[in-house]
Amino acid sequence: MNFSKFLSANELPNYNELTPKSVEEIFERLIPETKNLIKNINSHKQSSWDTVIEPISLETEKINRIWGACNHLSSVVDSPEWRKLINNKMPLVTNFWTEFTQDEKLYKKIDSLKQNSFVQSNKTKQKVVSNYLKEFKLGGTELKKNEKKNFKNNSAKLAKLSQKISHFE
Repeated sequence: MNFSKFLSANELPNYNELTPKSVEEIFERLIPETKNLIKNINSHKQSSWDTVIEPISLETEKINRIWGACNHLSSVVDSPEWRKLINNKMPLVTNFWTEFTQDEKLYKKIDSLKQNSFVQSNKTKQKVVSNYLKEFKLGGTELKKNEKKNFKNNSAKLAKLSQKISHFE
């Protein structure tokens, strides 16, 4: 299957092409690729819209699209295979988002863009930066190390309980 077509924001997803096995394969590739991208962004000294926001937005949108498709198909099809996939991948996805929103280096890079003239000259870009910063703050980026650990554990527990309740397991 050509996942790039499915993950494109320019195409409507073709849910018929997705299977639990194919989605599992894409997560096994997509999450590490996105983590690697974040690591590369954090290693650069300079921050700009094109080197931070643009690549982060494109990659995290892929994760959102495929996870959204999983949850949609799990609700519509409600098969044991889809439930198993959701239950098995929930910790991976939850952990990814918690680590993402608690990444202090990435937060500082995005925060520095508030002063960027390219961002300041465009209200939409200002809003995008503002939304990212809000997401990071709500995700615990400003917490102390032990509080971050508790937040991460609680996020994992909440995700597990939410999934359990949604499928009455």
